[in-house]
Amino acid sequence: MNAIVRGIGRKAFIGFVVGLAVGLIIGLPVLGWWLFPVKWIETDPFDLKREHKETYIAMVADSYALNGDLDLAKARLRGFDKEEIGRIIAELIAERQSAGRALEARRLRKVGEALGLGTVESRPTPQPPVTSPLDRLRPMGRIWIFIPLAIIALLLLLLKRGRVAGPRLELEEAGRPLERFLTTYSLGDDDYDAYSIIEGPTGEVIGGYGIGISEAIGEGRPKRVTAFELWLYDKSIVRTVAKVLMSKHAYSDSALRASLASRGETVLAEKGKVISLETEALGIRAEVVDLAYGSEPPLEGYFTRLAVELALTKRERGTL
Repeated sequence: MNAIVRGIGRKAFIGFVVGLAVGLIIGLPVLGWWLFPVKWIETDPFDLKREHKETYIAMVADSYALNGDLDLAKARLRGFDKEEIGRIIAELIAERQSAGRALEARRLRKVGEALGLGTVESRPTPQPPVTSPLDRLRPMGRIWIFIPLAIIALLLLLLKRGRVAGPRLELEEAGRPLERFLTTYSLGDDDYDAYSIIEGPTGEVIGGYGIGISEAIGEGRPKRVTAFELWLYDKSIVRTVAKVLMSKHAYSDSALRASLASRGETVLAEKGKVISLETEALGIRAEVVDLAYGSEPPLEGYFTRLAVELALTKRERGTL
């Protein structure tokens, strides 16, 4: 060690060590955690924060109450721990019942029973343990030991998240979308389900919107997707509005079109087409940027690619 120090010069070596330490302190805690924290876009639902998991599961329950599609509900909850789903549903039921929102509680109980969770009994939401500021500060003395491991873990997480839909843009100009992202489906992505949580001005969850697989034709894998569901969930009125984006074959098949119409207004997918979904408080705009069909019959029956740009156009009054 002494030989290395002598070889590069003591001042240079000290400068290197100090620079490394300062870089770690400024780069990770200050810049990485405080000023520029990582924001996941289109992450898997089971990786969300607890409050967002609750909102997502409530969306699934609301959607299931409207369309009765159990396979779709199971697909949307794939990756969740079954016991965790049961706990969240039970806590949401208790919360809704105590607030006098019986319809929401029934919807949650219905999807819980359909998922094989049995008769979901409501239970009070557990309260977090009371801690003092000193208790929260004690672990900070040991955190620096794990900074190199934290850096490696962060890099691995960034590499793992290959399904980021695209850059999320926060636009402040008048008349422009509040946020937007581009998402692309490709043949073989049988679990495709792109969405974004809508937050109010103080960070509270007020809804969500997205696009997912609605209908496939034929058997086997990969799924030959013939229709997608565009949806918008408004938490303030506990309502999901949806439209079904269909291939040319599905749109021209009167029986299939009538069947899918129960899930929402049917719309033919065409490049450049713009579809709007609105509630009293929320609104989104979806534009079909690109699409391609498979070569196997039926003609123009299933998608091999569908790129859609989703934009939040309005939030609840007083937040624009």
